[in-house]
Formats: sequence, structure tokens, C-alpha cells
Amino acid sequence: MSGIAGLLGLDGRPATPPEIGGMVHEIAHRGPDRTSTWADGPVGLGHCMLHTTPESIEEYLPLEIDGLVITADARIDNREDLIQALALGDCPRTDLTDSRIIVAAYAKWGEHCAGRLLGDFCFALWDKRRSTLFCARDPFGVRPFYYYYAPRRLFAFASEIKALFRLPDVPRRINEQRIGDYLAILPGDKVATFYEGISRLAPAHAATLGPHGLSIRQYWSVDPDHEVRLNGTGDYASAYRRIFDEAVRCRLRSAFPVGSALSGGLDSSAIVCVARDHLGPGEARRLRTFSGVFDEVKASDERKYIDFVIQQGAVDPHYISADAISPLVDLSRVLWHTEEPVWTPNLFLHWGLYRSARDSGVRIFLDGFLGDNIVGHGWDHLRDLAFAWRWPRLLRELKAVAKRKPEYSYPSMVWDYFRHISLDRFAPQAARTLRRIGSDKQPQGQDLPSIIDPDFARRIGLAERRTTMLPQPPAPPNAARKRLHQDITAGEVALGLETANKLAASFSIDDRYPFSDRRLAEFSMAIPAEQRVHDGFSRMIVRRALQGQLPDQVCWRSDKGNLAHNLQASLLKYEGPLLDDLFTNERQTLGCYLDLERLDRVYGRYKREQRSAQLHEIWAAANLAAWLRQHPAPTPSPRSAQQRTTEVSNT
Repeated sequence: MSGIAGLLGLDGRPATPPEIGGMVHEIAHRGPDRTSTWADGPVGLGHCMLHTTPESIEEYLPLEIDGLVITADARIDNREDLIQALALGDCPRTDLTDSRIIVAAYAKWGEHCAGRLLGDFCFALWDKRRSTLFCARDPFGVRPFYYYYAPRRLFAFASEIKALFRLPDVPRRINEQRIGDYLAILPGDKVATFYEGISRLAPAHAATLGPHGLSIRQYWSVDPDHEVRLNGTGDYASAYRRIFDEAVRCRLRSAFPVGSALSGGLDSSAIVCVARDHLGPGEARRLRTFSGVFDEVKASDERKYIDFVIQQGAVDPHYISADAISPLVDLSRVLWHTEEPVWTPNLFLHWGLYRSARDSGVRIFLDGFLGDNIVGHGWDHLRDLAFAWRWPRLLRELKAVAKRKPEYSYPSMVWDYFRHISLDRFAPQAARTLRRIGSDKQPQGQDLPSIIDPDFARRIGLAERRTTMLPQPPAPPNAARKRLHQDITAGEVALGLETANKLAASFSIDDRYPFSDRRLAEFSMAIPAEQRVHDGFSRMIVRRALQGQLPDQVCWRSDKGNLAHNLQASLLKYEGPLLDDLFTNERQTLGCYLDLERLDRVYGRYKREQRSAQLHEIWAAANLAAWLRQHPAPTPSPRSAQQRTTEVSNT
């Protein structure tokens, strides 16, 4: 975790130290250990350093080697392979920083170097000989990279948007399309931001800016057609375990104490158990775990599963009272760091965990985020079984699901799979007729959240955008493989990682995600679907691989924690006055995007009943109102002005 920033004047103007210094100063919280800048003619690069790995202690960036100058926020995991391939074995190990390895990789492989790097990274490299700026971002977007590009005038980049706004040439205009995406819960766009003209470099993409302009290409993607065939379930489990073990191990490289989230779920527990064994029992190296517990909202509490892991020993546990934290905790500060309204209501928990980790001296924080996306649950395999008319196997699985999840009725599941899947193959006309009976499908776009202003939605084409952006349920055959590919490549993956990264940076924490390992994604994508679903359990390969290391109570649990109960109980309890203030005093601005009469009705009903089926809409409206308050808009309402962007103050 560090911060990078820089610019390239495309009109020949020199980059000045005050410009670069101002950008770095704006994101200095990302790297409090050292800040530095470099400038030469039209190019300026900046860096703020957070020491995390042993090699980073003596690392100085920007770094210049043989006409190549780099600034980077990077942790490279295949260091030994690269050192051998790049013939760097004779160099002192203290000199082999991750950024130096990236420079050597670029010198040997040019713009193809990014595809050979494993780990979390974003970097910008100025090639003096070619007069080109090369930038790249890791495969899942763990490290943020934002840029502004004005052809023939300016290219500027930074780890956070706020650094770009230090440049007077960078406009500050609200992107109303992104506000629509936010309200309609459409996180799929991997490039757009809440500001017109400011973009994200998409995950697994590289950008080259040279004499002929800006070109962007994708350097890696998970292959949806590649298959791995092994001899049996034991071999698949062993292979998964080796890859997962390595994904955790390489994220433990640290010069400081290491911590990990421990929620009691399968993913965080798996990381803790593997990391604990790698670090060993020594007091100085002992893994520190951080868990949110719920004393009042018992329906969200996972303490019993957390304690099963803790009782295995060799960890130093820390707990926070999660239901004593407001879902909108420190909202102004959070919004300053996230730079956009918060998408997920559970972010408050990370805020509390990061604070606890910092206070305990931790700089490296492991997290189980992305387990659901990268490994997948595999339930669509049952649809494939029905489509293939493999009913004996399907019926066994449905009986096992009904046994483990009493809320599911076995006869109803059998009928649903017969009606929706099997008939599609053998009697498609009958299937369509059955689906029409009793159907109350709304016209296109009518499923938008009710509080969105219809005029705003029409003006930006939100209903049509929702139709094109929402992924369609994958259809058999190979529905399970198609679903996993959707999950791995989903836009919310990068969005969630970016948001968590910026919150972690506010506490000088380097967040690391073993499930974001490219090797793990490639293996998960390639294994047969039946390795995920068996005997009524999803994610079976994880359970088999870690059986005996995970506590049995965690390994074989069939339920999952739900923080929605806490949001329902806590939002009004802690933030009633703030909600009243936002919905009363920000009405003029909110009226540009929301139907205020509907918002009043939804919010009024929530206040009376203390519960709401539309709680997420209330929560999103509050976040948007608070964010707009911090970005005051002096222009008229878009409804009257009929303009697509709202100019806002640059202060």
C-alpha cells in the first residue's frame, strides 16, 4: 500500500515540483513514511511510501534505472521466478525491490510485462528513450488507478481522485450517469467514476501514452473454456489446497505484524487457519485476528463460529462491538476517503476493524472478500443436471439441500427445476406457456427503485442502461461455468476492492486478499462444476481441501452470516437526526435525482414502523445527500436546465 501520482504535459509545458508535490500531499495518508517527487521536462512522478514488506524499508520511489523511471504501488508475488527469468540473481536481495523487478520486466518484455506479474499493483513507468508513459493495474483492481486525459494537453493519474483535483486543468463535474447507476445498484461499469472526464484504468488493463495518443488494452482475462481434469475429488482438493496455500503465503510477506479479518464464515476462517500455520506460534509472528460481534442484534452475530477458530490457538484475537457502530459512522470522513457515495451498507464494519488493526500495530490486513466470486457456490450446476435430464443425481442433491436448509421445500424445488429447465429443452413451447401463467412482469425499466425521479431516469436512459448492464441468468448447458465467469469478471469486484483499499489507506493499512490471486481464479474457473456442489453443500472443494484444518463446525456449516438485521436495527437508532437533516435540508439537490414525495413516504413509513423493506433505498439516498453536501452544486436543477452534468465547486 502506497500512493502514486503523476502527469505528462502533452502540450510541451514542463511539469513543476509544486504541481507534483500538491498531488502527493493530497494523498499523503496513503504513505506516511516517505514522500518524494521527480520531474523532467513535461513529465512528473510522485510517490508516498507506506513500509510493509522487508524490501520496502529502503525503497525510494520514483526510481530511475537506465532511462526508465517508475512510481509504483505494488507487491509482486512471483518474485523468485522473475528474478531467475530476468537474470537478477547476482543483485543483493536488499536491492531487489518490487519496483526494481517491474522495471527489469519492462526492459525485457516491454508492454507485455504486466501479464507476467503476479500480485497487487498499479504503476506508471516513463520510458525516456521512447517518450512513452506505460501504466498498468493488477488483474482484479486491488490497487486503484484513476486518470484524466485531455488529448494534446494533459494526462494525469493518481491512486485517488482528490489528487487529480489539485491540478487546475482538471475539471470537477458530477457524472449524473454514475449517480443513476448508484441509485439503481448498477456497479458493472469498470471505468466510470462519479466525475465527468475522470476514469478508472480497468483491472487487468494497461495504458500506453505516446506520440500517437493513448491506447488501452487488456493484458489478462480468465479463460472460460479452459478445463482441468484430474483423477478424482481428492486430487482436486489437493490441487486447490496447494494454490490457496500459496495465495495466502505470498500475502504474508511483511516487516510488521500481520492481521486478518475473522467473521466466522468459510472464507475468512480458511485464510486465518492457513496464515496461522505459516506464521507459526512465536509471539512476535503470531497472527492477530479482528472480528465484529453483535451483542444486541443476535441475528447478525457469528461469535460462536469465530470462537471455534480462536479456540484452535496460535492467534491473538481482537473484537469490536459492531452493533455499537453506526452504519453511517464518521460519514463525512468516510466520504472524503471513498470519494463517492458508499455502495455497500456493511462498510462500517471494515471502518471499525481497520481502526482496531491500526491501534494494535498491524499494517498488513488479510481479508476473505471475493471468495464467493472467485470460487463460487456452484448452485447453477443443478440447473445443468436438470437440463441434461440427469434426474437421479439432481433429486439426490435436492433432497440433501432440503435437509440442510429447511426453508426450501423439496417438492417445490423439484417442480421448479422440471418446469423451468427440463421443459425448456424437451418442450420449449409448454415451458413458455407455463411461465406466462400468473406472470406479473413489469414493463422494461419499471423495476427501478421507486424513489428515483422518473424524469431523471428517462433523461439519462437509466431503464435501458439497467437492461443492458444487469447480467442475465446463465442458461444451460454449462450454466455453472457461465455463472462463475460472470462472478469473476463482475464490476462490483473492482469497486469493492477500490473502496476497501481507500478506507484501509486512511488507517495506514495494507489490505490483501488471497482470493484475488490470479492462479486461484484460473484454477477455480477450470475445474468441473460437480467439485463445488455435493450432498447439499456448495463450495465443496474448499471444504474438502481444508477439512481437518478448519474447525468442523465452520467447515460444514450450511448457513451464512447476514448483516442486514443489524442495518435494520441500527440505522434509525443511531442516525435518525442525521437522516432528518439530510432529507430536509438537501431537498433541492436531491430533487435533481429523487422523487421527493416517494422518498418522504418511504422514510416516513420506516420511522413509524422501525422497519422497512426499502431500507437500502433510504440508506442510498442518505449517502447521496451527504456526498452532494460535500460537493455543493451551484447550477439549477437538471430537470429545468436539461443538462447532463452539474458543475460543482472546485474547493
